[in-house]
Parts: sequence; structure tokens; C-alpha cells
Amino acid sequence: MRALIRFCCILIAFTGCTGPPRGGEAVRTPNRRARPEQYYVTEAALRYELGKHSSLEGECERYSGYVLDCGEFTNDLVGALTGYTPPFTPDAMMADNGGGDLVDRATGKHIKLWRVTIEELHRNVAKAYVFWICAGFRFGDGSYTLMLRRNGGCWQVTSERDGCTL
Repeated sequence: MRALIRFCCILIAFTGCTGPPRGGEAVRTPNRRARPEQYYVTEAALRYELGKHSSLEGECERYSGYVLDCGEFTNDLVGALTGYTPPFTPDAMMADNGGGDLVDRATGKHIKLWRVTIEELHRNVAKAYVFWICAGFRFGDGSYTLMLRRNGGCWQVTSERDGCTL
């Protein structure tokens, strides 16, 4: 019970950060409603990976958009994660392209689905798994283990490993 009370106090004490895409760091903005720390860790982890993926050569030609699957935070994150190319879309109508791949019906391109799972969250340190999968088997999937630290009130990625490690 004490751990729960301590955790709630930490959540109340640290309001987190939001802002435009900046390489895995969220920026504190005034007049924002406080959200759980898990939201800010998820946002920082996504910004870090999206910064890399959206700048890859051919990403825009291959994918028509990104879709998020982050539970209760999905809608807020879609609103916060603007400015990426390809853009986030709340949903997409999918169709079979005849080759077994599911593609965006409007563009004929694939969609990349992103998911974040927070493995650990202790005061100013977090461990998150970031997964992506293409809506079809041609382009595959990927996963990353990120270590994050709260610095100056904002969560920042301090290390990354390919794959998910325990």
C-alpha cells in the first residue's frame, strides 16, 4: 500500500512534458493537463524511434502512414505526434493487394503499426519496448529496448538496443 501511495505522489509531483518532434525528448509546455508518467515515457520513446524511421530513405514511398496502438493514450498521442512523414492516421481502410499483403485502400501503400510497452518505471528511470509491424508480411517488423531517464522534468532516451531484452 505504501508503494502505491508513493507511486501516486510521484505521478502528481512530476507532470511530464509534451511538444513537437525532437529526437526522443519531450518539451515541457505550460497549461497542459497532467497525464500519467506512462504517457510521457511512451511519447518520448515514440519520438525517438519515429525520428529515425521517418528520416529513412524510402519510408514515404513504402508507407502511406503510421498507426498507433498505445491503449488509453492512443488518441492523445496521435494528436501530439504531428509533423512526421508519413503522417499518423487514426485508422486506415485496408485491402488485399493480391500478393497477400494488406495495404491502405486509398494509396495502395503499406501501413506501419507502432506499439510501446513500458517494462519498468522507477522515479526517473524507465525501460520501454517499442514495436513496429507492417500490415503485411513483406516488410516485416522490428523491436527496440529503450532506457529512458527524466532530465530537467522531461523524459529522454539514454540507450537503445535492437530487439527486446529482459
